[in-house]
Amino acid sequence: MKGLKIQRIKKGVTQEALAKATALTVRQIRSYEQGQRNPKPQTLECIAKYFGCTIDELL
Repeated sequence: MKGLKIQRIKKGVTQEALAKATALTVRQIRSYEQGQRNPKPQTLECIAKYFGCTIDELL
């Protein structure tokens, strides 16, 4: 999910801050960004809402 990392960096948000705001772990965020895991649809919705973007922009 390259888009997740791009959105996070563009907004100046650390993995730790994103994890805290979305009730995820830093390990989950890192694995999503590295493409090792795929988030559930409801997780994608939560992250997209946090960044104010579409799910497509995260992917």
